Amino acid sequence: MSGSGTAAPALDFKALYSRLSDQYHIVVVERAGYGFSEAADVPRDIDTVLEETRSALTLSGENGPYILFPHSLSGIEALYWGQKYPDEVKAIIGLDAAVPTLYLSWGKQLLEDTADHMKLLSFFYRSGLVRLQPEIYNTDPAMTMDVLSDEEKAMYRAVVMRSFMTGSMADEARSCYDNAVNVDSLGKPVKIPVYYFISDGSQVAPGWRDTVTDYLSSFENAHYMFLDCGHYVHDEMPDVIAGESINFMKSLTK
Repeated sequence: MSGSGTAAPALDFKALYSRLSDQYHIVVVERAGYGFSEAADVPRDIDTVLEETRSALTLSGENGPYILFPHSLSGIEALYWGQKYPDEVKAIIGLDAAVPTLYLSWGKQLLEDTADHMKLLSFFYRSGLVRLQPEIYNTDPAMTMDVLSDEEKAMYRAVVMRSFMTGSMADEARSCYDNAVNVDSLGKPVKIPVYYFISDGSQVAPGWRDTVTDYLSSFENAHYMFLDCGHYVHDEMPDVIAGESINFMKSLTK
């Protein structure tokens, strides 16, 4: 489950899922406006987003319960999933996944300003002007970690031109505060086992590690690991995350 603004989730997550797919069945969900999914001119409230995700899985022939791997923004969708449909969520493995208290601390105005900024960036990308500065997307972690083939890198660049900072992504950011309020109001799904991989926070927010670990402190089966890397932990440290995730998933069956 991708974070906000990740243009090509199916390619971005390859570093991690390629290390898991020999033992597990993997599905990457590309929300509306992401990757190869069309943008949707419908509200991006948490209920709509979650039901779209569940419908996409059902229509693809997938059946739960699922182990969710949310990155960043999708962390609150994963928690909401566990709140509303606990029988469908076997565990959550957070990839520097956000918790609602982060967005509540940022406030509604900051998130609305972020949405406006995303719309400006959207014009920059889709106008073709970004081709004059290829270093903007060539330095993405997925492009620099020698995971993607040359063909996949070309596909990644093409998808970035098409699906970076789409209107759906901006609308998600604009709805983020209200979504966090909704998730926070329902309490924590404390019975769901969780393992969170937490970055150094330099690309997220001051006090990031404390924000996440404080939120997890009341979960009945909670684990976390601090990683000395940036926000795209699954691209930067996939071996560590895959190994720990496999051990954690195996422990759930004991």
